[in-house]
Amino acid sequence: IHDPDQRIRETAYGTDGRITLVSQNADDLVTEKNSSINKDSVFLVSGGAKGVTAKCIAQLAADHPCKFILMGRSEYADAKEPAYAVNVEDEAELKKAIMTELKNKGEKPTPKSVNRMLKPLLSDREISKGLAAIRQTGATAEYISADVTDEKAVRESLVPVLEKFGAITGIIHGAGVLADKLIENKSVQDFNAVYSTKINGLKTLLNCVDCSKLTLMAFFSSAAGFYGNEAQADYAVANEILNKSAYRFKTLYPDCRMNTFNWGPWDGGMVTPELRRMFAEKGIDVIPAYAGSRVFADELSSGECHIQILVGGSMIPRPVFADKKLRSYKITRNLLPENNPFLNDHVIGESPVLPTVCASWWMADTCEKLYPGLRFFSCADYRLFKGIVFDNSQAGNYVMDIEEVSKNDQGEAEFAVKIMSQKSDGKIINHYGAIIKLINRIPEMPAYSGFDRSETEVKEGSSLYSDGTLFHGPNFQAIERVINISRDKLTMECRNPEISESDQGQFRIGTFNPFAADPQFQIMLIWVRHYFDAGSLPTKAQLGEHFALVPQGKKFFVSLDITGSSPAHAVADITTHDEDGRVYTSVKGAEVTISKELNSLFAKAG
Repeated sequence: IHDPDQRIRETAYGTDGRITLVSQNADDLVTEKNSSINKDSVFLVSGGAKGVTAKCIAQLAADHPCKFILMGRSEYADAKEPAYAVNVEDEAELKKAIMTELKNKGEKPTPKSVNRMLKPLLSDREISKGLAAIRQTGATAEYISADVTDEKAVRESLVPVLEKFGAITGIIHGAGVLADKLIENKSVQDFNAVYSTKINGLKTLLNCVDCSKLTLMAFFSSAAGFYGNEAQADYAVANEILNKSAYRFKTLYPDCRMNTFNWGPWDGGMVTPELRRMFAEKGIDVIPAYAGSRVFADELSSGECHIQILVGGSMIPRPVFADKKLRSYKITRNLLPENNPFLNDHVIGESPVLPTVCASWWMADTCEKLYPGLRFFSCADYRLFKGIVFDNSQAGNYVMDIEEVSKNDQGEAEFAVKIMSQKSDGKIINHYGAIIKLINRIPEMPAYSGFDRSETEVKEGSSLYSDGTLFHGPNFQAIERVINISRDKLTMECRNPEISESDQGQFRIGTFNPFAADPQFQIMLIWVRHYFDAGSLPTKAQLGEHFALVPQGKKFFVSLDITGSSPAHAVADITTHDEDGRVYTSVKGAEVTISKELNSLFAKAG
């Protein structure tokens, strides 16, 4: 309850200790093909003849032309349209045709009477279109009209279809309704309609089949269930129950493929132009219809099964600072080398030392935890006062002092942060300080115009890590080679080493990757050794800006532009970028202190 990390919504304790659910970027969904779907597969699909579900089923049918039973609440008159509606596609024109028809019958057209005739026509057309899209793939599809919450009606409607299709082998639960209102304005009827369609509907579907015979189960859940969403308390509850039901079902029936798709908003679904603008303002991505249906079909076709899949961008809501008061926080953290195995690869002399990039990320990540929905963008006026050296001379507990500098409803907040500890005699030691800025939406990656590709003085990275130039161990050895060096510049080619979550310890990669950022300071050490034959360590930086994570395993470059140097200090601008010059991270005014006394310590560590 007192954990300052406001991003954690649920925590479990079991035989494996404390766990919580977090989202992470998925790899490519298709590994090897899933053979559980074949031409004899029979899928029962709730909500399957209209909207998003219909698009997904059509794509699945294109990949696997099997048998689909589409179920919805709408009545379906599989018959010829009345003469006045034939070939009238435009809705406005169709309304005019209905009005003319009513007048010909001697009735006075009213909005209510027109809509009473229009609604079933449009519904029939949408269902016919959905069925046709599936059947044209070579798959077999039939529609049954039944409310998914009415088990008796569903059972009765299934009888004639199952006689033709055979037993159901898979369920796709796509039915859902919305009643978006703030919770104080919701009625019991609103809640029940939303909740019942998802949860009682699932109960109906499971009761109508032999679960032990199922080979596939898929739920259409929502990112609102994972993140929550304003005015959708009922929808969020229902979808999160679906998510947890998916894990439970997989435990009970391990041989059945189980997927729950936590969809973000779909373009062309219930997303109007007004909603699309609102999502853009909140930084929420809208899923293109083709891309969403492709993800659905690909995942069900994949040999590897991801039970819960969030599709689209994060829906963490942007904080609204109703309270404009600037607050302060003091957060204590126990920091020990045994809990952070990566420190074994950042040893100077005989002692592990906390990397500057980890100190920066510690401050930024703590601020992010206070305001979920905002992301780390910049670190200004970074200072190293006295680094944290794990040599048994310092306490294991450290205090982070955070003062809010500014915050606004545009999704920006700045914090003055300092990391301190207290000696046994009561003396306070300052370790690091900076101004951390969080924003709602990170700007596009800018372009770096000073990229020098010339290979005028090439040196392999492996030699730099072994000859005493650098002291870094395997988890920090990202440099593949230096490609040029001069009095003004240095360019090097890098690739991130794979670092396990256990090795990351208390500095888990999040919106920022400290291990990928470390080469930004290693590059200064290389330049200093080349021109001053001395070691150096970072002490200051005017401004660091972070635009994007470096993709794991992808080649990237770090460019150094020297702005000043002396035998005691060097100052530079450093840019991490891709081969096209697009900037991942930049640091202005990075400064190192130079000392020949570091040479022996670096050599000893290497």
